[in-house]
Amino acid sequence: MPKGDISIDGSRITIVFSDGTRNTMTRAQLTKCYCLLVGHEIMANDSVCYLLIFGKQLWVIPDSTVGVYHLKAWIKPLACDDIAVVAQLDHLPFTWRARRFFFGLEAKLAIKDSDTFSQIESYITILHDVPINDVL
Repeated sequence: MPKGDISIDGSRITIVFSDGTRNTMTRAQLTKCYCLLVGHEIMANDSVCYLLIFGKQLWVIPDSTVGVYHLKAWIKPLACDDIAVVAQLDHLPFTWRARRFFFGLEAKLAIKDSDTFSQIESYITILHDVPINDVL
């Protein structure tokens, strides 16, 4: 279970970590949102996480985070703007995972520098035939 939660207030989104650290952004600041399907069909190790890019910040939000239900509703209006897309990735980098063993693919709730997206960018497959509203 991720150590923190997400809360939504209108167009504002706040991430709160278990240590009390918090950060708030607005929908207008969001430049890209990925609903990331992580896993490989042969290994049957699926998980879902959301990557939200706000300028220099990359928020990594596992699907099991408290408040993710409200995050999904917050993302839905972005589907027609091509800001929110569905993508697939075989595995997250070990440093992005909640557990760092081979089969632990669940993402760790985190705020990273958006430059770290380059670690996975060339491995992501955008699923153009899958509307984001079908997976939210």
